[in-house]
Amino acid sequence: MRCKRPSFRVRKVAFRIVKDGLLEGQRPSFENVSVIDYPLTPFNSYSYSIPLKPYLAINDTAKPPPRASVILSVSPFFTVFFVIVYVYKKKKSKTTGVSMTISKVEYGEQEIAKPSNRKISAILLLGGFQVFDKQGNNITGEFTPTLKLLFLFLLLNSIKGGKGTTSQRLEETFWFDMSKTSAANNRRVNIRKLRLILETVGEVQIVNKNDYWYIDMGKDTLCDYHQVCQILNAFEFYNSSNKEMIVNFVELASLGVLLPNVSTEWVDEYKSEYSHNVIELLLSISVREEIGKDNKLLLKIADIILMHDCTDEDAIRIKCRALFLSGQKGLAKQCFDKYCADYNRLLNTSPEFTYDDVICES
Repeated sequence: MRCKRPSFRVRKVAFRIVKDGLLEGQRPSFENVSVIDYPLTPFNSYSYSIPLKPYLAINDTAKPPPRASVILSVSPFFTVFFVIVYVYKKKKSKTTGVSMTISKVEYGEQEIAKPSNRKISAILLLGGFQVFDKQGNNITGEFTPTLKLLFLFLLLNSIKGGKGTTSQRLEETFWFDMSKTSAANNRRVNIRKLRLILETVGEVQIVNKNDYWYIDMGKDTLCDYHQVCQILNAFEFYNSSNKEMIVNFVELASLGVLLPNVSTEWVDEYKSEYSHNVIELLLSISVREEIGKDNKLLLKIADIILMHDCTDEDAIRIKCRALFLSGQKGLAKQCFDKYCADYNRLLNTSPEFTYDDVICES
């Protein structure tokens, strides 16, 4: 099963221009512009959820509605300023939900974040669960077992489907043995604690919208798992042959398997799907003509696949051939012998091919 292409929520700030009272063919005039019903609220920096809906009424002959509580006359310059701000902010909020754009590089039709070793405002899931705050401090220890699983449940659901999860599903997953009232109370308490921790990480929020809970990350927050999912989806939908994208994907995937030290039924489903998708993509990359001559890259690809599945036959063939062709014949034989030992230990049988079979394919 392949990763679905992430879908993201878009939260918009609506400006409604009412043109009542204009004659046919008459252009709106900015000589008398009024802000009605609500005072303006400053925009947040990157993602914003503004409850108000300011109504701009352009009045040539029309009168403001009688319900208007605040009427503020604004100059034409002031009006144009707010229109520009609105358009600018709207462009910046095209993707919310989980939208990370760390050190972006363009790959033709899409933009994918480049690999980064940065440990500031970072949420790392590959090779182990780690969280770093805005100052670069490792705050992983502040997550109790329940808070860690709750955060992972929200994050993984947000990245995979972009929709998040419901309160009912949270309560059934974490507090299934409690009454409905107790489960709801525990959910509220733990989400409140989780929000306090995430405030120190950076632009990370737990949002509830349309009865769904999801993680909303700003552009300055890094998540390695999300970066890999971006590239997986880019390959699926764009069938990219960009060498830079391939190298970046290999570097990211080499960070480790997904959450190796976390084992619950619902986490295992994500881990299994992630490993399957990574292996399938790497194998498809390895047979490309432009990659087949790059023994160094093929070695990395083989090592990543074996990290996910130490019995993968294609991976050991790739690794042994790459080492043999690089002149490291002794090391190629050692790697094959170790593979056979692991294969026999796990499957209680030997591989159906020999080292000579692999070398003859070179």
